[in-house]
Amino acid sequence: MSRQILRAVSNGLCRSLQARSYMATGMRATVTSVATKQSSGNAMAPLVFSQPFASSTVPSSEKALAEILAKEIKEEAKLDEEDEPAEDLVIPEGFELVSKELNNEVVLTRKMGSETIKITSSAHADNTRHEMDPIVDTEENDEEEEEEEEASHGVAFVVEIEKGDDRKLTFDCVTDGSRIELRSVRIGQAATKDLPDPYEGPEYHGLDDDVQDGFEDYLAERGINLELADYLVNFIADKEEGEYRAWLARVQKFLEQ
Repeated sequence: MSRQILRAVSNGLCRSLQARSYMATGMRATVTSVATKQSSGNAMAPLVFSQPFASSTVPSSEKALAEILAKEIKEEAKLDEEDEPAEDLVIPEGFELVSKELNNEVVLTRKMGSETIKITSSAHADNTRHEMDPIVDTEENDEEEEEEEEASHGVAFVVEIEKGDDRKLTFDCVTDGSRIELRSVRIGQAATKDLPDPYEGPEYHGLDDDVQDGFEDYLAERGINLELADYLVNFIADKEEGEYRAWLARVQKFLEQ
């Protein structure tokens, strides 16, 4: 064999070995078996690779979080012992309460003649932080002075009054337990193709004072008064805390599984 042929074969073998070396170093795997000789010759058996096993150890952050939640649950239990339980709250006369666990919705209903009165609210935290209009106190001194109190926050609720022919009058309200603030009065009329944006009523605060007083008396006569407002605020606060504690327990149980 000539020198040129030997040199070409030698260069080819070098390049082949270099290529194999590059491929081997680029693989991220663990060699789990070595090449063995086959019975028919000196050829090497193919190499077998396997991926590293994933760790089955529970991350320390999960254990730490479970311990934090356990501590929070104990603290909440102590606070619950100090608070007035929801069972001690008396539902306003004539109303029936519907409130399910794991559900934010709170519903009070009553029948009054041909009317069905339905009050709907929510224990969701965002529903308990509605800013109410500040109370303005007027004192007569040498000059009339107006002092505005800091605005309070209340629970939003909706009053629906239905009659037998499916007519419905809806009031959007907010209360902090000491007063009820009406935000709007709507007469129900579903949107249609010909009436995509039906007019439901004016800006409530723009109504004449006598008209506003009339609506407030109308609601009071149907049991939407300060007694109901105080009950609603306290019940929702208690329900919100109860749902929070239940949520803590569910998350803790998940982490400990």
